[in-house]
Amino acid sequence: MSTKQRVLEAARTLFADRGFQSTTVRDIAMRAGTNVASINYHYRSKEELYRATLMHALTGSSDDTPSSAQSNHTATERLQSFIAKLLPEAGTESHEGERMRLLAWEMLSPTGILGAPGESEIAPYIAEAQEVVRPFLPEDASPGDDMLLALWLIGQCIIFRRIDVARLRAGHNEQSLVALVTGLALQGLGLH
Repeated sequence: MSTKQRVLEAARTLFADRGFQSTTVRDIAMRAGTNVASINYHYRSKEELYRATLMHALTGSSDDTPSSAQSNHTATERLQSFIAKLLPEAGTESHEGERMRLLAWEMLSPTGILGAPGESEIAPYIAEAQEVVRPFLPEDASPGDDMLLALWLIGQCIIFRRIDVARLRAGHNEQSLVALVTGLALQGLGLH
């Protein structure tokens, strides 16, 4: 793997785990097994590396990963599938999960690097989150409530990227984090 590719892979993982603000170029260089100068040579700045990482995540993903919004699943199953993409699960990390978390970070803490979310490549992913939560809204919901609920749900998942989940769960039953957060989300929605 080339240095440029190693840097991109390291950046994807770290930006997905920590977000743009909490990731340093030095951390990326260390994870990629290179130095800061080589990152600057290939990408010129942290912002350019982040843009490349987001663009690669958006365009380099496979289409064979099922969407959370598949119509042949129940609303709860679609919710659980969406949550599974955003949560850290031991031994089940995938590029799809990292891609979703990258986009979630950009939605929750916009850098402006890709432009306004509704006008950028992120728009389809925001729309997916809104489709997932829409069935849980009452019929008289105000316009925009689906966006607020989608951001709330993403926030409930992203918080688990910032803590040591394994340490917190030590001694508890082996219930999946996905199942736990899905249950909590359903309770928050008043449906469980």
